[in-house]
Amino acid sequence: AASGSTSLDVYVKFDHATEVTTVTNMTNGKSTQLKPGSFQNLYPVKPLSLDFRASNTVIQLQNLHPNLQNPLELSQILEFYFSKTLAPAVILSQNEDLLHDLTTFLAQSKGVDGILDINPSSYKMMKSLYDPTD
Repeated sequence: AASGSTSLDVYVKFDHATEVTTVTNMTNGKSTQLKPGSFQNLYPVKPLSLDFRASNTVIQLQNLHPNLQNPLELSQILEFYFSKTLAPAVILSQNEDLLHDLTTFLAQSKGVDGILDINPSSYKMMKSLYDPTD
C-alpha cells in the first residue's frame, strides 16, 4: 500500500435463498450481513444506531403508524441524514399522514430546522438547494 494508506482484506458471500450478503473482514474475522431494501440498496440486517434521533423518530412513527413498512430502511436513511452524509434528504410516500408526522418529528429534533406545511403546487423554490450564490 502507498504511504498513508491501508488495505483491507474482505470476503463477500451472497446467499441467493435469503438475499443476504455477508461481508467478512479477513484480518479480524468480524462480519456484517446486508439485505437489499425496497430500491435494492444494501442495508444492515442488524443496524447499528449512531444517533438516537433516528431511532426515536422511527419509534414515534411506529406508534402512530403500526403498519409502517421498512422501518429499518427508514432508520438507516435518517441515520445518514442526521450524520450529514445525506442532505437534503428526500423521502417519498403516498401516505400524506405519515409524511406529515415524519416532518413534524424531524422539525422537533435537536439541530434540525424544519419548514412545515409547504404546498409544492402553490409554492415553488426560486433557486436550487445547491445554488452557492443563495
